[in-house]
Amino acid sequence: MEERFAQHPVDGTARALVRVRSTLLLSGIRELRGRNLFDAYCENLDPSAREVVLGAIAGEWLPIAIAMAHFEACDALNLSSTEAFEIGQGSGKRIQQSVLHTLVRLAAGAGTTPWTVFENYGRLWRRILDGGQVVVLKCGPKEARIDCHGLPPARFAYFRNAFRGTNHVGLSLFARSLFIRELPQPAGDGSLSYRVSWV
Repeated sequence: MEERFAQHPVDGTARALVRVRSTLLLSGIRELRGRNLFDAYCENLDPSAREVVLGAIAGEWLPIAIAMAHFEACDALNLSSTEAFEIGQGSGKRIQQSVLHTLVRLAAGAGTTPWTVFENYGRLWRRILDGGQVVVLKCGPKEARIDCHGLPPARFAYFRNAFRGTNHVGLSLFARSLFIRELPQPAGDGSLSYRVSWV
């Protein structure tokens, strides 16, 4: 039986994503460089967004239109779900060093579990995304579902798999072994869901 564990915004209202922290994009670009995919990415990137994306500095807010151009360019690389997941994991490790340093501090505490992350998920969400909604449902003692809404990039397979990898990295700090998989969603509606289980 599923029960609501946490949500952001806490009042349940949802608005569309309007801005994305540049750190999310830049960490992904760094991963693409490491895989010799940067030139192909740049070829796919809309020229109207290229100067903004490539000139961005870590920590600034970028409009959703710029983020969409970035994720569309990544999606056009036609990477496998595994490759995109691994890029998301690499990005997540880089983000932990800056935006998600809260997780690193929490991981040092005794008795922390993925539920600790889920209690703080809204706070972490606000550091990376401006807008959208996330609801965490408790499905069992060591199983949860993450439902995200109002995320236009969710239309891209690359984003869904990379974001799954980023979540995996943060949640794995609190478990010996953790599994996260995407659940089916209506195409193009700005929603995504993941099922998370751990031991």
